[in-house]
Amino acid sequence: VQGSAVVSFCGGSFSGVQGSGVFNMTAGDFRGVQGATVLNIASGDFYGIQGSIVNYAGSNFTGLQAGLVNIAKRIDGCQLGLVNVADQLGSGVQLGLVNYSKDADGIPIGLVSIVRNGETYGNLMTEENGFTRLPLAHGSKKIYNVFSFGYNRTRHEQSSGIGWGHKFEFGDAFLSAEGIVNTISQSQGDDGTLDLYNENQLKLTFGYSFFDHCSIYGGI
Repeated sequence: VQGSAVVSFCGGSFSGVQGSGVFNMTAGDFRGVQGATVLNIASGDFYGIQGSIVNYAGSNFTGLQAGLVNIAKRIDGCQLGLVNVADQLGSGVQLGLVNYSKDADGIPIGLVSIVRNGETYGNLMTEENGFTRLPLAHGSKKIYNVFSFGYNRTRHEQSSGIGWGHKFEFGDAFLSAEGIVNTISQSQGDDGTLDLYNENQLKLTFGYSFFDHCSIYGGI
């Protein structure tokens, strides 16, 4: 156990509990629990729990990173915070307001999840209720964000929505399941008062990819 009212520092590897009132730093690998009020830094591989306002792991992280901002090279475990950043999201989960990773084999769940080498696509569709919508999807194959924008020409309504989806692949065939919450707005009267209501959608899309960037699909 290493503890301090202000700063705790270890110049090599550390096993156990490292705690301080402000700042913890370990220059080597870490196994155990690292907890501080403001900042945790572990330069090597980390196995255990990091908890602070800002957490940083300079190499592979296995365990739980919990704070407002979490940063790691590779995550096999869970990042829980407002902003989560990882070069590679391995067999892990990012749960936050904003998630970022270069590559994601794991599951990023957030209001905005950016996967630099992930999938991005959009399409234009018409629906039975009169809406023409442009949904934009981005993320990993396991889970991705959906942002939808639409207009109903008959009822003069606008819609904007956010949701999440999952893609199941069966060779060249695929099934996408998406849940989207749309907010519909319509101007009422000459004063321009907006009437707002929500519309929830569950969409299932079946498709077949002929080659990269070309597929045919349909759904409900």
